Amino acid sequence: SWPCADLAPTSVGWGSPAMAAATSPVSASRLRASTPPPPRVAGRSTAGPPEGATPVGASKASEASEATQLEQRETQPRGAPLWVALLVFCGVFCTALVRHSLVPPIVPSESPLELGFSAERARKVVVDLADCGIKYVGSQANEVCAVQTVLRHIRAATEGQLGQVEVDVQSASGHYFVDFLGGLTNVYKNLTNVVVRLRGHTNNVTRQPGKGDCALLVSSHFDSTFGSPAASDANAEIAIMVDMLRLLAHDPRPVDVIFNFNGGEEMLMPAAHGFIVSHRWAKDICAVVNLESAGSGGRELLFQAGPWNRWIVEAYARHVSRPHGASITQVFFQTGIIPGDTDYRIYRDFGNLPGVDFAVTANDYVYHTMRDDLAHMDFRSVQRYGETATELVRGMTDALSQGRPEGPEAEEAAVFFDVAGAFFVTYSAALARQLHIAGVVVALTWTLRTRPLRVLSLAVKLVVAFLGSLLLSVLVGLLLAVSPASLAGAARPELTLLLFTPVVVLGFLQIVDWFAGCEICDRDAAHASILVAALFCLPLSLLSVGVVGSYMFFLWMACPLLGDILSLVLPQCIGPYVFVFSFALPWLLQSQYFVLAMELFCALTMRSGTTIPGDAIQGGAVAFLFGLNLLFSAGFALALPRRRTRSFLGIAFCIGLCLAACTFPYSYDRPKRIYMQDVARSGMIWDFSQGPESTPAPFNMESGLWTCAMDWNNVATIEESAPFGLPPGSERVNDSVGVYGELPFVFPIKAFVTGGSWAPGAPPALPSALKVRMSSIGPETGGEKQLRISVWGGPQVMLALGPRSAITRWSFGHAANNDKASKAASATGELPDGLPPPRDDCDCYWVLFNEGGVEPTRGRAEAFNFTVAVKPGDLRMDIWSTHLETVSPRIQAHQQRLPHWVSMAGWVSELQVHNIRV
Repeated sequence: SWPCADLAPTSVGWGSPAMAAATSPVSASRLRASTPPPPRVAGRSTAGPPEGATPVGASKASEASEATQLEQRETQPRGAPLWVALLVFCGVFCTALVRHSLVPPIVPSESPLELGFSAERARKVVVDLADCGIKYVGSQANEVCAVQTVLRHIRAATEGQLGQVEVDVQSASGHYFVDFLGGLTNVYKNLTNVVVRLRGHTNNVTRQPGKGDCALLVSSHFDSTFGSPAASDANAEIAIMVDMLRLLAHDPRPVDVIFNFNGGEEMLMPAAHGFIVSHRWAKDICAVVNLESAGSGGRELLFQAGPWNRWIVEAYARHVSRPHGASITQVFFQTGIIPGDTDYRIYRDFGNLPGVDFAVTANDYVYHTMRDDLAHMDFRSVQRYGETATELVRGMTDALSQGRPEGPEAEEAAVFFDVAGAFFVTYSAALARQLHIAGVVVALTWTLRTRPLRVLSLAVKLVVAFLGSLLLSVLVGLLLAVSPASLAGAARPELTLLLFTPVVVLGFLQIVDWFAGCEICDRDAAHASILVAALFCLPLSLLSVGVVGSYMFFLWMACPLLGDILSLVLPQCIGPYVFVFSFALPWLLQSQYFVLAMELFCALTMRSGTTIPGDAIQGGAVAFLFGLNLLFSAGFALALPRRRTRSFLGIAFCIGLCLAACTFPYSYDRPKRIYMQDVARSGMIWDFSQGPESTPAPFNMESGLWTCAMDWNNVATIEESAPFGLPPGSERVNDSVGVYGELPFVFPIKAFVTGGSWAPGAPPALPSALKVRMSSIGPETGGEKQLRISVWGGPQVMLALGPRSAITRWSFGHAANNDKASKAASATGELPDGLPPPRDDCDCYWVLFNEGGVEPTRGRAEAFNFTVAVKPGDLRMDIWSTHLETVSPRIQAHQQRLPHWVSMAGWVSELQVHNIRV
């Protein structure tokens, strides 16, 4: 408790009559009316004075009596509501923690189809796909074994339903620009999609006139990323699709359901692009359900829905029995705060399809590592995921039975969230704006009706305290990052709580005390919190992206506001408790998101790159999410006894610091990620300044072994803690030279992954050589020349071309669908207009090439070519080919010596530097 300067020199509680009287005339009159009459005194008349007369002595005595009673009530302690608040908060946090990990039992494989999805049946698909090995695009494991495995299980799932099922194996080629990882042009050739169309039973006559066929797409991928068996990402999702196909084949839906088992997602979604822009069934699709994974267990999360098309979320709300989703995660994902992308984005941007995106998030530590195997999978999670996806598909096909949705249900976005997985709330974005803005108006009117300057001043101080505690937590994270305790909390989320929660709470309270002294009363603090929530809610509600995430601030505003009003009109014995319980819903939702964020961000810092301190990310995440609790619950937070709170939290922080100092962050189940490439490097000099042809002049470059890590500790952990350290002769690599570091980055991630080590050595043996041919074609126009560049190489080739100022056009163009733009331009013999936007990490344009198919060219024939228009001067192209299936003896020798807490992927690469004079 602490004093309210303008009310009394002692503490005032939520149940205090003085507080109610000070803030509401109605309440004050109610308190006066409820004051018991003075006792009767023998021998003295209690009759009042004559009508119209006001005895001065009696009036003064009455006022003194009321003042005495008000003063007594003002001094009543409010300990009960504070302890009740702590108990309620702990209760809802434990509820969120327990509900977060709930998964159902597995349905046996021999169960009848009427019982629905079975993870036991799906397990057979995952096991068979695992037997194929690591499935890189262009490998026999991906292009032959995985395709045949999927087809075999499709035939088994649809046995006896041949008249309803049509199967097509697509080989897709094309290219497009994607603004992911700074932006790149993705070129692909002969990528495989196994597409199944399950015919619906509804006749077109039953549909509304003019709406036509409207199929639903269900999609996932079976290819692997670097060094990963891909059991959960996404062979489990492929298995879910197979069993879903089995169920729907025996219980046809009103409309067609198309399944795309695609063989190329990990190389930045090219197979999905090939399907949606060129497959003959793509034009019939009205919506998509995309199944992804970012872990190996837990509940599937609905983290993206739309764009617009609230009918999809409404179908989810009606049909899914175990909901788990929040539109606020969509804001974080689509704004890039949480990095990543899925096929959903390709279907949305290039197919103009609405839909939903799911992913499991538990145990993200094994994501994209060698540990993503059957041993680390939780098939109870697969059971839940399969049930949810099947229920949603049934609901969406029912909604599509009348054709493509139109009107408000297709034009409006949806706000949605689940409450502890038991309830699912959704309403339209249009309603959200109206409701949230109306709530803001009511909140501003209520909180500023008395002492507005004090409430406004306190609101500013609370925001400053929130930002200050956020910066303090990040600063502590930066200090931890340069200490021996670096990333200790990444592998132990409970340790992250011990390290950063005390810092946030102590920082918040201390900053408020510095600015506000002892002039804060609890009701003013509550009003200030409500005011801040209203001011956060208002701008978000007006933004098209932010409106779907503004509901959390609306609840932080509306629930305490309602509790505050009820605490004034209800009897004094229950009013304070009603106010406490009004925080239960926002506390519960905030706890859900806090648990989810700890699950995601702690594991994310094990692969967030070497340039961003992972501990600072953890500190920022804890400070933001837990700091919001303090900011919007200031009426309780500021009532904490300072001395005991500081002592308790100080001890907790010291314990956390001691545990972090003696905790090694990596283990077998939570490994350190290492990538090692044996690189052969060479160079060529071309001179087209004298004519259309040039004979390249080779020059030598140093070859060697490049080792890089994916977390803040970089390769120093290997050097210091691994028994055999780094390869002999390793030195810190210089990645600032050339167009893109003269290193074979598999993706344009130099801004995130820098440094590493370089051990010079002989060039490795390569399965196929990288060859480049160039010629000047066409007449010169305006001093420009057109260079035709042909490339021979392996299934994966990357190149960086610069400087940008030397390039005016190229055959890849820059349009919504570059493949169509290029074809249209080639028909006229002209290059398409437009170039990709500039990158931040290089003065270059970045191209990624992938080749699939049963027999990739692998250097035996031209893989791809393009034409670029350049100005006179110097041009440089760094190009490299990665042979993901080939491991050199040097890599094998070092891999065998690495400790168990390392997950390493290695392969050989060839990099060439081409200096071109035009």
